[in-house]
Amino acid sequence: MLTLLAMQRREIAGLRRTPSAVTAVANRYMADTSLDVFREQYQAVAEAADRHANDANTLNQAWPVPDRKLGWAGFIPD
Repeated sequence: MLTLLAMQRREIAGLRRTPSAVTAVANRYMADTSLDVFREQYQAVAEAADRHANDANTLNQAWPVPDRKLGWAGFIPD
């Protein structure tokens, strides 16, 4: 039994082999759908990148900084 991903790959491969057999309306519909999926995935990646940047910023702000003159010997934890 084919997985959903395998079925989608097969369908896309078939469309690439015979794009002229598909009507212009179907091509526009497929392009619109592809752009919607691309936008959703792009947004998901951007949101993950924002979360990562926020986490990195939080860690950088919380990291202890040594005293400039004494080095780590002058660092007293809270």
